[in-house]
Amino acid sequence: MEIEALTEDEVVLILSRDDVALINNALNEVCNGIHWDDAELRTRTGFTREEVRAALKLINRAGREMGQARVTGASRADLLSCGLTVPRVQ
Repeated sequence: MEIEALTEDEVVLILSRDDVALINNALNEVCNGIHWDDAELRTRTGFTREEVRAALKLINRAGREMGQARVTGASRADLLSCGLTVPRVQ
């Protein structure tokens, strides 16, 4: 895992396949493995269940697309152009 860019409000990371798997598995455990009610999840993570699920969906998609890139031989530039972002919740 590498920091590509950093500002006061955002960070851009470069993640390996293993990094993506680690984050995916941790988010999946929070969403589906640990049995916290919505209030407890918010207290422990600082995020709503919907926000965590959105992040899980995005990281899961990134992992799948990495798998596709491996099959198709996509370049780093191709991957960077896919523009995956988590919707901001106000």
